[in-house]
Amino acid sequence: MQGPVLSWVVYDLTNSKEALGLVNFLGQLPMAMLVIIAGVVADRRSRQAIITMTQSLLLLSALGLAILASTHHLTIGWIYFFAVLSGVAQAFDTPARQAFMVEMAGREHLGNAIALNSAMFNTARVVGPTIGGAVFAAVGAALCFFINSASFLAIILALFAMKGLYRRPTEPGKNVATDFIDGLRYVASHGDIRVVMLLTAVFSLFGGYYTTLLPAFARDIYGKEATAYGILASAVGIGALPSALITARSAGWFTAWCSCAQCFSASHSPQTTWSRTRSMPSTASAW
Repeated sequence: MQGPVLSWVVYDLTNSKEALGLVNFLGQLPMAMLVIIAGVVADRRSRQAIITMTQSLLLLSALGLAILASTHHLTIGWIYFFAVLSGVAQAFDTPARQAFMVEMAGREHLGNAIALNSAMFNTARVVGPTIGGAVFAAVGAALCFFINSASFLAIILALFAMKGLYRRPTEPGKNVATDFIDGLRYVASHGDIRVVMLLTAVFSLFGGYYTTLLPAFARDIYGKEATAYGILASAVGIGALPSALITARSAGWFTAWCSCAQCFSASHSPQTTWSRTRSMPSTASAW
């Protein structure tokens, strides 16, 4: 819900496509700079604790936006700040969360866990923007941000309720630099992982961020307002949902490549890549 609403708020405040791009850039910059180190941290520390901290940080970020929006003090400078803050949280959250799936489900149930996780993720991408656009048009951005901040409470409480999960011990004599090099070697020695990473990199570079300019398309080209923009943004999830389910359940490379050809042009979900990389360490997953 928050992402599309925040993009609309940015364009409404600045009427600038450059500002839309800069907010997206600032949100992704920490991911590019920190995610490999974050993968090393996820291999050496409790992933449950890492996710709890990152989700708490994302909650505070959404709550800060909500308070500023409700008091009419939300400026583009504050949005830039919270974009960086959320980016830092996401950089540490992503490798820990993906590796944590193995600890929760176990390797024997990992395929079903991937399918379920991807289905929930992409269902939210369908429902969230639609509801967000309607709420924004009816009440304003503040309520959308408050709802988003409250949603993190369910995740945090669920994490606190989990007991007895496996904690990977750090091997004696290994340091961060050694773990980092091991991650690079793992990627270099597994062709299937290299292919997945190449697909993800190409899509992210050339097609992954068209959604950044959706507010400009909706308002300036199509002459629509927030509700219609929310429906337009939800189309990303509609394309990704069947892609996630098909790819996660695929039994071989032929099926996976067909799924990619059919669905990657519509949208992309990073969760689906785990169907081909079930034993990958967090350091490598950060790539």
